Amino acid sequence: MEIEQVDRQDGQIRVVARTRGDPVCCPSCGTATGKVHGYHRRRLADRPVDGLPVVIELRLRRLVCVNLDCVRQTFHEQVPGLAGRYGRRTPGATALVIACALALAERAGASLLATIGLLLSRTSVLSTLMALPEPPSTVPAVIGVDDFAIKRGQRYATVIIDAVTHRCLEVLPDRLGVTFAHWLQAHPGVRLICRDRSAAYAAGARDGAPQAVQCADRWHLLNNLSEAVEKLALAHRGCFRDIATGQGRDEGPTVRRTRSRYAAIHALLGQGVTNNEIARRLHLALNTVKKYARAPHVEQLIGGSKRGATLVDPFRDYLRSRRAAEPPNPA
Repeated sequence: MEIEQVDRQDGQIRVVARTRGDPVCCPSCGTATGKVHGYHRRRLADRPVDGLPVVIELRLRRLVCVNLDCVRQTFHEQVPGLAGRYGRRTPGATALVIACALALAERAGASLLATIGLLLSRTSVLSTLMALPEPPSTVPAVIGVDDFAIKRGQRYATVIIDAVTHRCLEVLPDRLGVTFAHWLQAHPGVRLICRDRSAAYAAGARDGAPQAVQCADRWHLLNNLSEAVEKLALAHRGCFRDIATGQGRDEGPTVRRTRSRYAAIHALLGQGVTNNEIARRLHLALNTVKKYARAPHVEQLIGGSKRGATLVDPFRDYLRSRRAAEPPNPA
């Protein structure tokens, strides 16, 4: 390619060039020819320079194939590495558009390209992105599987991710073990499966990838551990209450009532009285009696309250002392 002229006009850099007169091989029969049938011009957008768009006006030849037996009579010459068939941008400009499209998609990508001097519509950016070939599908050795709600309580799906790169591999239409097993059979090579405690995923992993090792993912391990620690702390709250001060705290009427009910119910249970009879004698609901009967100790019932801290907590002891000091209401 020979450059004839380079100038700057209308806010852009224009490069006028033409091809050399070397013979070109016919794309059909491979016969070299230099016989010119005519000329045509192509305008190609190149990478911007100093924030200015660059346009290459390239004059190309239309050549005649000298092989009389060739099915192609004439053809347009191409410039490898500069212009592909029907292309309107150089490979360098196309690579820049692809990079912005992959990172920012259509509208944001077009805005970024405009700031550096490559003017494209969002539709052109999206078309360039959609024209890319799909990357080769390789199944990683370590995957993670979990369910998510499309419509909570009614419809659920399964997401499969690469546990190393955290890239989404597949979204299955349900959370059945059979569907997961079919996906594993169609994608062999999985050696480690991180999952939750779902029995469906466990069965699907055994059927679809029996060679894979199954393990619980970190989120479910930490979640289960925090729930167990919370239950244990609530059950033994009375053991470490006010340890810092070494002073006991006056219990409210609710705690005293709970202790009294617990003692009465377990006393009757020790005499062999049934739950129904205890509910009748103590004027309690049967479910309440069952709850007290199942508790191994009273602190578990007292610690089961999930009431959070309130603005009244610092003044609660003072209010209770004032209430105890008030004379009884004659009414």
